Amino acid sequence: MNTGNNIVGIYLGDGPTEYWDETTVNGGSENWALEISYQFAKNGFNVFLFGLFKNEHTFNGVNFIPYEKYKNICVVAEFDYFICSRRVDCIIQELKAKHIYLMLHECGIYGVQKGGKIPNFDRIEKVFVLSEFHKKWLMKAFNVPEYKIYKTFNGIDQTLYENVEFEDKKNLMIWSSVQKRGLKFFIDRVYPKIKEEVPDFKVKVCSYTECENVYNGGIEGIDVIGRQTHEKLFFTKNQIEQQKLM
Repeated sequence: MNTGNNIVGIYLGDGPTEYWDETTVNGGSENWALEISYQFAKNGFNVFLFGLFKNEHTFNGVNFIPYEKYKNICVVAEFDYFICSRRVDCIIQELKAKHIYLMLHECGIYGVQKGGKIPNFDRIEKVFVLSEFHKKWLMKAFNVPEYKIYKTFNGIDQTLYENVEFEDKKNLMIWSSVQKRGLKFFIDRVYPKIKEEVPDFKVKVCSYTECENVYNGGIEGIDVIGRQTHEKLFFTKNQIEQQKLM
């Protein structure tokens, strides 16, 4: 692929709540941004990643830029492609980009109330969603026309699992996100219905970050194992039972 050194910008802004970089990335959207940035760089793009970084540096061909410097970069740079991650407050007047996209990782747009008008929506070429449900939600919640939505999926790098010994676990689910993202609803409303159909269904609850617990145990079949590093979640052999719903 001949990119002609096209410039790609990806904006995450001030999330999550703590500094991170290529060695300490925790959240799912941060992982997405990191991996897609690497892929762009491998294909010859000049990549600028704006996030909650302590310092400006380059790694694997990706320019890590503290988000505080974003406006200054916009004054002098012209992007061929620009991706806004779950937020649109980065679509400022100074942003010069041939193509602007909005990537949504969940049901919500940072800083925009459900049913509200999406600022600078006319500058957004496509909105990326993760499922058919996600697409229908976006159309209903923000009145986004279907032609402006592109359905994509998060990928899995299978090479990361080559040295992991998997022990298949039937009817086991791992919750690996912040608990406030719907765990209470899942436990109160969804889990009992699954148990009715699958009596031996079990859940292990963990997270990639510190957070206030909405559930601390007490229900049979749900085990809270707390905060886990990526190594424990994905790589360390037999430290966590791997999930494979059958």
